This record gives sequence, C-alpha cells and structure tokens, in this order.
Amino acid sequence: MALFANPFQPKWKRRDESERLAGVEELDPIQQADILLRIALEDPSAQIRRTALNRLEGEAALEEFCRKSSDPDLVDLAQRRLAGYARDRLLSLRSGSTHWEHWLEQVRDERMLQEIVLGGAMIELCLAALERIHDEEILFDLGRKIRGKHLAEKLVQRLAAYPEKLKLLAHQGANKAIRQHARNLLAQIQAAAKQDNVGVDEELARMARCREIVEYARHTGAHTHNFGPVGERLQAMKTELDQLEADPNGEF
Repeated sequence: MALFANPFQPKWKRRDESERLAGVEELDPIQQADILLRIALEDPSAQIRRTALNRLEGEAALEEFCRKSSDPDLVDLAQRRLAGYARDRLLSLRSGSTHWEHWLEQVRDERMLQEIVLGGAMIELCLAALERIHDEEILFDLGRKIRGKHLAEKLVQRLAAYPEKLKLLAHQGANKAIRQHARNLLAQIQAAAKQDNVGVDEELARMARCREIVEYARHTGAHTHNFGPVGERLQAMKTELDQLEADPNGEF
C-alpha cells in the first residue's frame, strides 16, 4: 500500500501510524468493507492490520482474507470468527435441516462445539459435535449439564479413558441415564482389569515354574539336547535366565 503525507488524503492512507489507526476505526464495516479488507491485507503495521480485520463484517470478506493473507496469526483469528458464524448458523437450525456438515467442519474450538452439543436442536448434529470434542474437562462438564438422555451413552463412552471422571459422573451426572451409563462402564472397566490381573498372575506362575526347571537343569547338568523340542525350549529358558542375571533390568 502506498502511504503519502498528503493531509487531504483519507486518514487510513497517511504515513503516521496513529492517524492511520484512527482512520481505520472510522471506516464503516459494511459500506467500506473493501477498504478494511485491503488494509487488513496490506498495511505495514500489525496492529492496524488486526484492527481492520476485527472491523470486517461478513463471511465473504473473512473468507477472502483467509485466502489472500500470509499472516498466520490473523488467518487464525479470521477462521475463529468464521467458526463463530458457523456455530450461530448451527444453533439456529431446526429438526430436519440438512447440509449442515460443512458448517460443523469450520468449528474447531471445543468450547464452541460444547455450545452446539448443549444448544443444538438436532440429535445428529449434537452427536457429530460431541464426536469432535476430546478435552476431558469439557466432556466432564457436558456430563454435568446435558439434560436430554439421547447423548448420555455416547458422552460416557467418550470418557472411557478417564475412570476418575466416570466415578464422579456416576454420582454427579446431569440425569439418571448418564449416571447409569457411567456406573455400567465403570463395572466393565473393573471387570476387564480384574481379568487382566488374573492373566498376569497366571503368567507369573508360569515363569516361576520355568525358573524351577531351568535351575534344576543347571544344577544337575542335564543335557537338554536329549529331550527333543522340550530340550530346545529348556535351553532357550536357560539362555533367558542367564541374560536376566547378567542384566537385572532386562525382561525375562
């Protein structure tokens, strides 16, 4: 952008940065959107570019800015504003609406997604928004706020990796369905953990028996090659035990 010292030029074109900033703040966001877009793209001052972008109104102008700008921070700001427009559109939808998926794709902020889950009128929209949330605190917060039952099971499943949160939801869930699903999933997790412990105990017992066999062969000087495949396995176990003794931090 060419900047001149001519006092008769509009303020936003002047050389002095403070005058340009004042001029940007005087521009009409609707009637002079093209000027604001140009300033947001071209002004040498980062502060003025940001101010111009903040004054831009409408999705078309913001989308054009995202296509043309080389400033990643301002592009991120514009995308977040576009996400706000998309969120508002999604929250205004009524049951039976279609072709909303491309708007949801624009919403990456998980707090905005939370708003959609809580305020959306369509179950399929709320479920899709819920699938895009990964923050455990936001998911837990939803579990204490959602009143409808249609999202209960999916929400609880999203917290399967956080048993402590499930324990809290089992008592603090927003509705009976959430509390029941949380208790059911906790019971499944605990049963699986118990089964895993049984498997570990069995493996430890097997290893102990192997150690006894290896120790017997070592102390008696038994010739393992006389035992065929069993002897081969015995020799392998002896080797593993020798390695373990040589490196106590290794694995048997």
